[in-house]
Amino acid sequence: MKIKIRLISSVIIRRIIRVLHLILLSPLCILVIIIRPLVKIRFGVLMGSRIGHFAADTEAYLCEKEANVSTGTVIDILGCPAFTCNKQLKEMWSRRLKIWPLAKFINAMDVGCSFWSFGSSNHHISLYNRGRDYRLFANSEPHLKFTAQERGMGEEMLAQLGVPLGAKWVCIHNRDSLYLDKKNGRRVSYHDYRNFTIDSMISAAKSLSEKGYYVIRMGSVVSENLSYTNSSIIDYANSKLRSDFLDIYLLANATFFLGSDSGVWCVPLVFRKPISMVNFTLLYNFYDKGYKPWIVIFKHFWHVEQKKYLSMNEIFGLGLINADRTEAYEKAGVELRPNSESEILELADEMDQRVRGVWHPSAEDIFLQEKIQKLLRDNAPKGFSGKIEILVGTAFLKNNPHFLA
Repeated sequence: MKIKIRLISSVIIRRIIRVLHLILLSPLCILVIIIRPLVKIRFGVLMGSRIGHFAADTEAYLCEKEANVSTGTVIDILGCPAFTCNKQLKEMWSRRLKIWPLAKFINAMDVGCSFWSFGSSNHHISLYNRGRDYRLFANSEPHLKFTAQERGMGEEMLAQLGVPLGAKWVCIHNRDSLYLDKKNGRRVSYHDYRNFTIDSMISAAKSLSEKGYYVIRMGSVVSENLSYTNSSIIDYANSKLRSDFLDIYLLANATFFLGSDSGVWCVPLVFRKPISMVNFTLLYNFYDKGYKPWIVIFKHFWHVEQKKYLSMNEIFGLGLINADRTEAYEKAGVELRPNSESEILELADEMDQRVRGVWHPSAEDIFLQEKIQKLLRDNAPKGFSGKIEILVGTAFLKNNPHFLA
């Protein structure tokens, strides 16, 4: 009861503070609105608390701004929270963007201008959930750059990690619940449907190391150690060398990324590295995001009552195209089963061949890829007219005929 009272009190206090901000800042907000015909001033705060949004949505903002040059004078005032998920990423963005202090004030101006202009977004900069703009990455260069000093430091730390100068590496990553639980100070289960064990990636790691890659397991807060390591398979997530700087350096310079759809994948994305994802679930990303090269394999959608694995048509039929919470799958009576070691190994081998330019699909491979592309287009959201760029792993399609039924 006491906890409930404290929560209610906290909500009331926040609302009172918000109203006070609207009142106190109203003259300044109204002035910004009045001068809009002469100069448009926009406000936004970088999503610094989650690495995926911090990396990819900020990059998307820059790409969109360059692609759509404004005819008038536009001034963007950007803020960034004092505490972010990655200090190195914040440092690199600050070299590329003018980041103003007092992020809370900037956010209050953003809210105030929207309120006093009756909900208009003229003075708002969207820096969150800009997935559609990821399509712009394919035809632009990365905005983030390492300094000469940072490159030197990266090479020194690679040597300490056991990766020789000039060696190639692949970053692997699995999602578990510990990072979000620790960040929130409590158990958070709404994204548990995305979780899987790191040990399911061991066969893939061994295969890649035999092909000459160093395999580096990423993560800043993880619930499991990698149960198998050797001189070229490194559990960096549990290493004393793990740091905000090295997180970004490793992901930015990997040959490719193999792992989950947790936010870490967005760092190699903004550096235009090839992406391969396992245990993929969110079908809407085929339409919302168009980054390439990007290849995925799905978790298995098991219908508990019908006791069978669902086809793609059946998944769409259950309305799971944009299901992004564990509860949505439970309500639909669907249990998500993770990819096996062999499935992840097959995707890793295909990705290796693709990045080396030696991938030669058979007539059957091409037919299956065309078939799933047609299924995706047939089930596309109303109004979708873009091109679907994301591919599905070839072996996965061959070994799961029910998926295309």
